[in-house]
Order: sequence, then structure tokens, then C-alpha cells
Amino acid sequence: MSTITVPLPQNLDLKGNLKKNWEKFRLLWDSYVTLTELDKKDEKIQVATFVTCIGPEALEIHNNLPYENAVDHTKIAKIMSLWEAYCIGHTNVIYERYKFNNCTQEPNEMFDKFVVKLRISASSCEYGTLKDQMIRDLIVCGIASRNTQKKLLQTVDLDLPKCINICKAAEVATAQIKGMSDQSAEVHAVRYNPRTRCHKRKWVEDCRYCGRSHEADKMKCPAYDQSCSKCGNMNHFAVKCKTKWK
Repeated sequence: MSTITVPLPQNLDLKGNLKKNWEKFRLLWDSYVTLTELDKKDEKIQVATFVTCIGPEALEIHNNLPYENAVDHTKIAKIMSLWEAYCIGHTNVIYERYKFNNCTQEPNEMFDKFVVKLRISASSCEYGTLKDQMIRDLIVCGIASRNTQKKLLQTVDLDLPKCINICKAAEVATAQIKGMSDQSAEVHAVRYNPRTRCHKRKWVEDCRYCGRSHEADKMKCPAYDQSCSKCGNMNHFAVKCKTKWK
């Protein structure tokens, strides 16, 4: 029976939003522990594996965490708890809220993508039970369509699900109207293209050069470029010749 080698989680990223980076690392770490059954091994091995995973840049922080005694250095649960407190405590909530409150829908940005951006940003703001209300408010304030914004402001008892449904429906309707308008413009261009118009042809009755009927175009006249059998001159027949017989 072949053994599956499970790679170590990536090192803990100490740059940017430390809370989010820790949550990502913790998820990978827990998965690694489950797949390798690391939690069934000696605690020293668990600690050594964790230290290896967090990476060399995190070692100084690791060694200076507020351990209560020497034994804490060897307890994986205590180490994880101290790291979590450190990472969450170092999140600047004011700055995270500043970034959240400045989120707006970019030009050509799909509404679903805009909502995901707001949800991710709000997750670091510690709004608690107010999170959905804050996201709703940012949608109303930051949505690109002024018509949709007006509709949201006119809606009574607007909660987040209702707000999202209105915006999605408006986006779909706008795309459909644009598609219909573009198609109508193409049909109009084909119907009214001057090159496709059929002009009524003009005719000459009893042509003064040939005596026949034909289109009002000298090139269409049977006598054009023909010599008269009566006088020998060009571009008319004898029946219309004005030269008198000698």
C-alpha cells in the first residue's frame, strides 16, 4: 500500500492583514494535522512541526510570546492559543474599517464581485451582529449605477438579502436592454443602409437617338457608339436622323 506524502503548510505570512493570514495558516495547519494524524504523535514532534511550518521569519515572535512558564513552550495547544491572540490582537481594526468604508464598485465590476469584496473587507472590521447592515449600507453608497442606488433608497425595510436581489435584478435587466438595443441598431443599419436601397429606375420613351424605350442612360441606348446608316454619323439610328436625303 502506497503512502501519500502531505506537504507542509506554507509559512505564516507576517505582512498585510495578520488576522486573515493567521486564519488561512490555521486552516492549512488543521488540515495537515488531520491528514498526517500528527495529533496522535508525541507533543514534542507536534511543536517541532509547527515551528518548522511558521517559518524562520516568525521564530523571533514565537520565542517572545508571553509564556507563563517553561512548560508552555512544549504544549501545542498553549502555543496555538498564544499565536492566535498575537495575530488577532495585531489587527488594526480602525484601519480595516477605513478600507471597508472606502470600498466602491469599480467601473465594469460585476455586482457579485463587489459584494464578495465587501464581505472579505468586513470580516476584519469586528462589526459583530452589525456586519450585514454595514455591508448593506456600503452597497447603497458605493454601487456604480445611480438608478439602482435611487431604487435602493426608495425601498422600505431594506435588508441585505433584499438589497442584493434588487442590485442583481437591475444588473441583469441593464445587460438585457443593452443587448436588445445593440441588436436593434444592427437591424436598423441593415434596413436603412443607403447602399441597400432600391432606387426606382427612370425610363425614356421614344428615344430621340434610337426611337426605342430604354433606361435613361446613354450607355443603355442601342444607338450609342453606333453609326447612322443614313448619314454615317455616330450615336443615332437612321429613323431619328435629321439629315435630309440628297
